[in-house]
Amino acid sequence: MAVLKATVRHPGVRPLAWLTMLSLLALTFGAAPQRAVAQEQRARSVAILDFANDGGDAILGRAASAALHLKMTERQYNVRARSEVREAFVRLGLREPLEPDEVRRLFQDLDTELVVGGRVLKVEQGDSPRPWARVLLRVEVYDGASGDLTNGAIAEGYETGTGTSQTDREATLNDAVERAATKALETIEANTLIEGKVMLYSPVDDPPKVVLNRGMKYGVQDGMLFDIFRVDLDPSDASRTRQFKVGRIKVTSVSSDEAEGVVLETNGGIRTNDILRQVFAFPAVDEVVPVRDTRGNVVQGPKQPKRGGGAGLLGPLLGVVGGLAGLALLLTMNNNQNTSAPRVNPNTGAYLQQA
Repeated sequence: MAVLKATVRHPGVRPLAWLTMLSLLALTFGAAPQRAVAQEQRARSVAILDFANDGGDAILGRAASAALHLKMTERQYNVRARSEVREAFVRLGLREPLEPDEVRRLFQDLDTELVVGGRVLKVEQGDSPRPWARVLLRVEVYDGASGDLTNGAIAEGYETGTGTSQTDREATLNDAVERAATKALETIEANTLIEGKVMLYSPVDDPPKVVLNRGMKYGVQDGMLFDIFRVDLDPSDASRTRQFKVGRIKVTSVSSDEAEGVVLETNGGIRTNDILRQVFAFPAVDEVVPVRDTRGNVVQGPKQPKRGGGAGLLGPLLGVVGGLAGLALLLTMNNNQNTSAPRVNPNTGAYLQQA
């Protein structure tokens, strides 16, 4: 106890405590700029196009793009106003659907990073047992600098309503569109494309080959496509950099840490340390969207038969085998009871010893 008191009353303890508190405060306030930087990076500029509708209703396509506009604004994206985007279309003479070079022109005109488009794939409505609406939405995200599709999602929005009037049906449909847009955006933000760099380029091979510094443990698979980008100084502004595509490869062999691919196209040559980015591809609709009946219940597909094709005979066969085994057990028990029970000698009355 004396040692403890001497330690507490030591004259150097108070300055040490103050120093510790100041260090903690510095760490606390020092983390704030990092969070601000993260939020600033999140606020990426986006131009959203009017969605097409495979059913022919342009108003519903516009409602889908408006719902996505709202959801991206809530997530701190800097979304250009629809009027700005339409004015740029007129000014540049663009017409949807856009080609990659038209996406780049729109990107440069609006000074935006991403261009988002899409379409309403399917719309279903019904009134049994309650009013309901189902919307299938496809959202496409294009990189402004390259004009390439870099992300996307197919999402379903399903909603039930409370009334059967036309106003109630429209409200239910709009809710389904908003739900589909929300789910699509969540999927897009969760997608992570594989990125790497060129380790080796062999132009003398036929076709030319590229070795990239990513393999199976990074998720690379045989047959994947990667675009090749190069970053250099912008000739129009030395304080900025630009990124442009110089080629595309297809992976042909994969190891744990590396992969090899053949060059499918190239423009301007390929160099070591050029950036490799996985090419985004949409999955099949039935892989991501459940099939529903008119009541909104998910319809399960038919069950696959078990291997071997003899699953139908396995149950009866096991029953027969089990029955025979049980009968044999009963016979054995009955035989043991008849032979092992003590017997009496009729002449002497003594028990006979059993073998």
